[in-house]
Amino acid sequence: MILRQKLLRENNEYKEWMFNLLDKEEISIIANAIIYEYDNFVEIKYINVSREYRGNGIGTMLLLKILSRFNQKNIYVETFSERIRWYSKFGFRILNSKNGIFRIVRERD
Repeated sequence: MILRQKLLRENNEYKEWMFNLLDKEEISIIANAIIYEYDNFVEIKYINVSREYRGNGIGTMLLLKILSRFNQKNIYVETFSERIRWYSKFGFRILNSKNGIFRIVRERD
């Protein structure tokens, strides 16, 4: 699998990054993520894995690449309760919740 990272947009507030994980033929995107990088922290807007590839460690592989790339900044995610356990395996902890959405953080290395 091939990881491609691309800066989509940059403004005075943040940089918007797209991470795509391609299949071995480099034809199909099997997972992707959108990341907002601010001066002092990073926010994962979403991570998505194609249905047929779920349960095979693809999301983990993508998240580990993101954590490695942005390890000098706190990383925030807003997610549902079902994903808390998965994120906690990578050092994320709950900050707060509202209406079933949890804000979690992984503090920089």
